Amino acid sequence: MHDLKEIHGNMEKELEKHNVKIEKIYYCPHGWDDGCECRKPKPGMVFQAAREHDLDLSKALFIGDNERDLRAGNAAGCRTLLVDSELSLLKVVKEKIINDKLFIR
Repeated sequence: MHDLKEIHGNMEKELEKHNVKIEKIYYCPHGWDDGCECRKPKPGMVFQAAREHDLDLSKALFIGDNERDLRAGNAAGCRTLLVDSELSLLKVVKEKIINDKLFIR
């Protein structure tokens, strides 16, 4: 859990440099065999975020770095985007959110 908090903290610090604030970070505290609805690829966390923030998931962009992330986003009805070493979260933020140059289908 410590590693996850460190990753989240680093991500928030990097995005804050570009005046981007993350409202809330969701994560599943359960193990793979616990049978919960929040462990990706199940979309439970996405639905929770939609309820808490009154989000229209058909207009949401779910950004992930693996296939489980994309499956969760798709199951919730979101558009999805896979980030990797060439298309990082920071680049997505700069190009799509800040400059609106990255077009997602």
